[in-house]
Amino acid sequence: MSDPIKGPEAMAIHQQCTAVRAGAYNKLFGSKPVAVYPFHQLRGKEDGPFLIDVFGYPLEVEGMDKPALAVVTNGMSDQLMALDRERPKSPRRRELIQYMRECPLSRAQRLRDMAWLPLFDGFLLDTRDTVAWELPPKDRSPLQHGFFLEPIWKPHQGTFAKIAGDELSFLWHIPISSSELALKREQGANALLDLMGEAKLPWLFEEESRPSLVTQ
Repeated sequence: MSDPIKGPEAMAIHQQCTAVRAGAYNKLFGSKPVAVYPFHQLRGKEDGPFLIDVFGYPLEVEGMDKPALAVVTNGMSDQLMALDRERPKSPRRRELIQYMRECPLSRAQRLRDMAWLPLFDGFLLDTRDTVAWELPPKDRSPLQHGFFLEPIWKPHQGTFAKIAGDELSFLWHIPISSSELALKREQGANALLDLMGEAKLPWLFEEESRPSLVTQ
């Protein structure tokens, strides 16, 4: 993996890539974002050069009585993720997507953190992978880690834009607890997916009503 791009060059690349992504997002979701968190509002002082915003787009779902959001990152794909020699064909430019009722700052920060870590630590993030976030979340949520799948909505699957000639696609972020992360590490992704199916885990993230998948 090459050294991260910094300074004015990083900002110029971010602006150029944002123009491409914003156009693709507006077409994909059919509107402009209704929630915008710029990177300087989300990053920490020691977070390095990666510029990642978070946008929330209204999501219309037939039969749903309350509005929902498709919340996406904007900037993870400014730079290539590390090449994984065991998975050489895996996409190296991704953005994250998560479905929720509303997107307070704490959730936008956590989604941004999940997009930032693969760039900062130099690893490839792909479907069925997890991200462990060791620092306790500011909102004290027990669902501080991430599990990633292909988006549940078919229009959000597959390539939706190209950055520097590379195909760009989403990874769906599903928050999980430390016990659920441990189960996935010990028994594999299929075991966690089976529990999600048994619990009929909602695709729309609402932490207050989200069932625990692992009995302590």
